[in-house]
Amino acid sequence: MSEERLAGRVIPVILRNALELGERNFAEQVAGELHQLWESALAPQWTALRTRMEEDITHRARTIARDGLSGMLTTLHPRMLWDDDQLSLVSRFQARIPGSTGLVLTPSVFTTDLRIAIDSIPAPAKRQPMFAYPCRPGPQTRPGPTVHALLGATRARLLSDLHTARTTAQLGERHFLAASTVSYHLGILHRTGLVTRTRTGQHVLYRQTPRAADLLAPPPPAPGIQPNGIS
Repeated sequence: MSEERLAGRVIPVILRNALELGERNFAEQVAGELHQLWESALAPQWTALRTRMEEDITHRARTIARDGLSGMLTTLHPRMLWDDDQLSLVSRFQARIPGSTGLVLTPSVFTTDLRIAIDSIPAPAKRQPMFAYPCRPGPQTRPGPTVHALLGATRARLLSDLHTARTTAQLGERHFLAASTVSYHLGILHRTGLVTRTRTGQHVLYRQTPRAADLLAPPPPAPGIQPNGIS
């Protein structure tokens, strides 16, 4: 097989050139590209996306409590079927996972179909099958562009996420930010009266103030215009 082929496909020149610079350089370049993708496409909407996924998980948990696990599984996607204590997936592929194994369910805001990942490689610690299913539609909670322009994108995201009290560590994990970065932005928000700071044991909790909630609220409709757009 030609060195310019990978898995039967021609390697793009830009990829081949990056690989030739060595594994470390390639990894750093990939990390940089992923960071740029995060900052430009996902970060401005991450609060709304994560809230939507968390609300989906809460909804599924309530469905399990009301209808049982089987009742919840059949609501994930039309291609998921539960019959005779067995979960089946309608697909053009054929496979069977024997034995009583676990199952990882992951809500996704990036797909409208059902995705499954099965680790077929023998290993001492075999990974459980994973289903990524389409997340339920939810309200958009992303701050408007005026708030982003006023506070900056990062501070606007953090402030929007503080409708519930959270620690610096929790915010860093939720927004993929270093603790020092979160602390810096929280300090500014606290000094401007947009967040409160409360110590509980060894933890310091931050939360929006009423002033911040008013700032993040969507603007009212223009005079003479009804919410449905009919004057």
